[in-house]
Amino acid sequence: MLLWELRAPLRSSMSQRIALRDAVSQFPELLNQVRHDHQTFVIVADGEEVGQLSPLPITQPVTLRSFFELLKRAERPDEDFASDLEEIQAQQPTIGEGPWHS
Repeated sequence: MLLWELRAPLRSSMSQRIALRDAVSQFPELLNQVRHDHQTFVIVADGEEVGQLSPLPITQPVTLRSFFELLKRAERPDEDFASDLEEIQAQQPTIGEGPWHS
């Protein structure tokens, strides 16, 4: 059962530096190279690296079993956690009936 996806590190690829004005004028072509060839471009403005156009990280599925393994290793709340939540809840303003009340 798939619960959600975790991000994995990017595949290593060589970055190409490109001037901002060229990145703007060639954006559709650059995006195709990122999408299909997994290229990474470092955008440079006035000699300074200001951004990066790169593929999103590869995602890995999380199974119910691996989720519970993560929960087992997670830090447990302290003994005051429940009372802190109750105090926060008690301090919340009351919400009116709203427009959907029948």
